[in-house]
Amino acid sequence: MYQILPRFRSVLLTFAAIVALAASQTAFTAEARVYELSHRTADDVAFQIRELYQQAPVTISARGQQLIARGEPVLLDEIGVLVESMDVPPVQMRISIRYLQDIGGKESGGGVTVNRNGVAVNAERRTISTQSTRERSLVVQDGQSAHITSG
Repeated sequence: MYQILPRFRSVLLTFAAIVALAASQTAFTAEARVYELSHRTADDVAFQIRELYQQAPVTISARGQQLIARGEPVLLDEIGVLVESMDVPPVQMRISIRYLQDIGGKESGGGVTVNRNGVAVNAERRTISTQSTRERSLVVQDGQSAHITSG
């Protein structure tokens, strides 16, 4: 019985060393990366990445315009590509309304003039036309609403 205990102790120590080595290898492969965002908020991007990587061993947090990711290097490489594709300026649209107003009028008339020299007949017809053009425009970013009134 005394011989089994030293042998059991050495097996136990060897097993503990293997477990410690495996744990240290796992700790060394996990790393943290910080991504600077220019066009989108870190909270928005972090939410979307968390949704995509729910089952993955990765931690995502946001601070200001920085996104912090901690996990395996392979996952962090994927996340880096996603961050680059998501951090783009919002699409802008220009909305313009051109309003053309045509105000026209017609006037006609006539008359007869009698004097010593004879009779004169006069007929007159006149068309008056006025145009005015108004234009209103605004720039809207993607995801925002706009309202234009005119008239």
